[in-house]
Amino acid sequence: MRESPSRLLWRACGSPESHKASALPVEREGDWSRCWVCSGTTDGRGCAVAEWDSASYTGQSRVRYPRGQAIC
Repeated sequence: MRESPSRLLWRACGSPESHKASALPVEREGDWSRCWVCSGTTDGRGCAVAEWDSASYTGQSRVRYPRGQAIC
């Protein structure tokens, strides 16, 4: 799978860690392996969609992987 533009940008910026990112609860129901926004792989680390700032996110129609449970 090709990397998403979001993932490429993150990598180009030196792969900075987010203060909201943590180990994902992969044992919980749902797909935690791919990002809800960009459809890229989460590699087991990210932020749950429910805990992210999704209330202020206005691009829900641009979500690339609606089954995803995490943000990379």
